[in-house]
Amino acid sequence: MKTSTISNNKTVSKTVTKLTAKKTYYVRVRTYKNVKVNGKTMKLYSGWSTVKKTTVK
Repeated sequence: MKTSTISNNKTVSKTVTKLTAKKTYYVRVRTYKNVKVNGKTMKLYSGWSTVKKTTVK
């Protein structure tokens, strides 16, 4: 499993490198927002997106 965090909120795409050819990968996305709770900054996550299936050429 690979995890990637994008801190710029204007980014609309992400290139994933070091994948194996002719293999199927499943990708899903969720967003987060930094919120302050009792003086501490925490990440508030959304639900996961639907799964997108893609095969590397």
